[in-house]
Amino acid sequence: MATVATPAHIFWQNPKGVQTMSAGRPRKPTEIKVLQGTYRRDRDGPLPADLPQLDGEIATPDFPDPAALEMWNTHIQQLIDARVVKPTDVPLAISMCELWGLYRSSYEAARKSPTDQDTRVALCSYWTKFEQASARFGMNPSDRSRLRLDKPAQGVRSRRRA
Repeated sequence: MATVATPAHIFWQNPKGVQTMSAGRPRKPTEIKVLQGTYRRDRDGPLPADLPQLDGEIATPDFPDPAALEMWNTHIQQLIDARVVKPTDVPLAISMCELWGLYRSSYEAARKSPTDQDTRVALCSYWTKFEQASARFGMNPSDRSRLRLDKPAQGVRSRRRA
């Protein structure tokens, strides 16, 4: 016997036993909209007063590995200045720098002992993870083309012609 979809299958019962239709997709929280850049004041209303601020000074972390510190000072600092890296991105940026330091140290170990399989596996896995993390920040041209950068506000262009 085939099951026929009746109107009763479309409804569900709430805890009081009343059948109602599902309300569709739940609303996305304002905090998520602000982070994703999809917040619009005309649709979502004014921002709540208790919304955490995402702008702020990003301090250089203490890296035990000099290669990781060099990666932070040369590349991540430029991304911070370009407003690609925000305070919420700092843990991923730190992980990327630490992966770079691990990759460089395993590279030096692989140069000393190129036949050691464990060193080669570590070298390849560190590089793969570094490449995945760096793609989030647009560290190569194809990844950079996918980034949405904050563009500085520009005034309205004048229609006057010279």
